[in-house]
Amino acid sequence: MKKIITLFVVLLLALSIPVTSSAAGVTKYSSWSKSTAKKIRNADANKKLTIKAGQFTSFSPEIRDAMIERPDVQVTVKWNKDGTDMKFVIRAGTDVTQVFDEKGYAGFEYLQGFFGEKGNTKEAKAIQTRKGDIANAVTVVGLKSYAGNSEEFNAYQYYSRYEDLQTAIGPDGDKLLEHYNSFGKAEGRVGN
Repeated sequence: MKKIITLFVVLLLALSIPVTSSAAGVTKYSSWSKSTAKKIRNADANKKLTIKAGQFTSFSPEIRDAMIERPDVQVTVKWNKDGTDMKFVIRAGTDVTQVFDEKGYAGFEYLQGFFGEKGNTKEAKAIQTRKGDIANAVTVVGLKSYAGNSEEFNAYQYYSRYEDLQTAIGPDGDKLLEHYNSFGKAEGRVGN
């Protein structure tokens, strides 16, 4: 009986160690994710950015969102798998929404297989946009911070919601707001 109790105590202690280190790991991962997302968001236009992942093996929703906001930034990820240095490239213009799961995460092992070391696999090429579309995507994201946005009108939402306006007007906040005030309200369009 004494051996069973001792074994039970040892087992409890062993189980509590990962919980403590796991909590610290989550904090480190969260900090790394925020820092990485900030680097992507603040990168110079058309920048090639290298991310050193160290112990981490996945991208978070925060990093996904930064990559969506900055489709002009090429991201090279250097990471380690079982002691082996690995690298994959997500080229500028890639629709990264296609490679993240429904919660907004993407594991590096999957991304490694999908993009490869140079970002030019058949799968990667299938979700890359043309260079001209990259500038348009950056302009569209800029509608989120358009000066004319209000509680009633959001240029990004208005543009994104109506395909006919994407073609007829394009990502021009002033023209979208003018359209909403002149026609959109009367047509029953949602401005925000």
